Amino acid sequence: MQRTSADIAIPLQLLQAYLDTSYHVSVAENSFSMRIGQHSEELATLHSKHGSSASAFITACNPLGSLLSNDANQAAMERLVGYLEERLIPWLPGAGEIVGGSWPPEPSVLAVGVSLADARDLCKIFEQNAVVWASSDAVPALLLHPDAVLTHTEAASAAQGTMLPGPDVNAAARIAEACSSVGTARGVEAFVRNSSGLCHRSIEQRIRAAVSAALGTDR
Repeated sequence: MQRTSADIAIPLQLLQAYLDTSYHVSVAENSFSMRIGQHSEELATLHSKHGSSASAFITACNPLGSLLSNDANQAAMERLVGYLEERLIPWLPGAGEIVGGSWPPEPSVLAVGVSLADARDLCKIFEQNAVVWASSDAVPALLLHPDAVLTHTEAASAAQGTMLPGPDVNAAARIAEACSSVGTARGVEAFVRNSSGLCHRSIEQRIRAAVSAALGTDR
């Protein structure tokens, strides 16, 4: 059952983990991995092969970060695959794996031909903190759940009620400022490129630096 609208707290540590995740795609002739903000030639080739200009990498496992049993995750993935196949959306198996992390790799799929709006819908329907989406430039972008609230535990109480507007060309600066000062942002996606709200490498690097600064790391 899909949840009702409410804030979803996403700690900056978790955002950093998404940035550090390798998104593996299994293709018979040439399996490959993707990283946020980095062009993937293999993904571009896959788009071309399917005559598509976009794709989404998503899991149905561990909704909203709650670790489920293998059986429950398998059932959730079967629902996701059934959802895609009912809509004739091509998909390839994959897995998301945090580099050097303790969280187990999550079975996932790369759904080909998924629009930005559909990617957001998938995020909500399958209750995921975030999904990965790429357009025709084959640069994966991280799209947070529309109800996501970025938080930093030491600053969250002081930042109660702090809000940022929705994504636009200036949103990266506001997100970076929020991450490095009060450490919270509400109702925004982590990566923005333009008025449609997508990722650009320079912005990804800026936000990565802000997250690291807020966490007190030198990554």
